[in-house]
Amino acid sequence: PSHGQTFLRDGVITDESMQQLSDDLEELSIRGSSGYGIDRVTDEGIKHLRRCKKLRVLEAVSLGLTDQSLDVIATLTELEELSLNGNQIQGTNLRKLGSLKKLKKLNISFNPIRNDWASV
Repeated sequence: PSHGQTFLRDGVITDESMQQLSDDLEELSIRGSSGYGIDRVTDEGIKHLRRCKKLRVLEAVSLGLTDQSLDVIATLTELEELSLNGNQIQGTNLRKLGSLKKLKKLNISFNPIRNDWASV
């Protein structure tokens, strides 16, 4: 693999293959079926991103991710762009993203975010 990229044999990223991601990974795009992709990653798979401290761009779209994934994503302090559209995020952990001081772009559209998320 070249610097900052990971290639997977079958082209489908799963919870299991997330364990094989390079610690030096800088950009990652994972798309579920309703996001015109074929990847199958859950909150369990997102946990493996904890060691990817150089990650600057994360696109995790239409995977059914929940607020549980935000706990892990909030530890990726180099993130500049984050797309989590089309998941099942309700907003209970959105405040944790405040730790991402370098974040310039955030897309959380098409999530069932609760109206009272800020007071939860």
